[in-house]
Amino acid sequence: MRRSRPPEPTVAAPILRGTIKTIKPTEGFGFIVHTATGEEYFFHRSALAPDVVWPDLTTHQRVEFVPSEGPKGHRATQVRPF
Repeated sequence: MRRSRPPEPTVAAPILRGTIKTIKPTEGFGFIVHTATGEEYFFHRSALAPDVVWPDLTTHQRVEFVPSEGPKGHRATQVRPF
């Protein structure tokens, strides 16, 4: 009888903070500047946290997000104001 391996531990994704640099409300996307590094992260309205409403986001607003990599570079998911 084979023994199954224990499940791999789940690693929580880091949550970063930044400021919305640009937002295109009619096009549904924007860019966030990471507070610590100054790197830019693209975000789309489909990547907002479930409790966030797209029209409530504004330029210069402080947000939290989960970083990821997309085909064209840094992406932000689970975006929410704090």
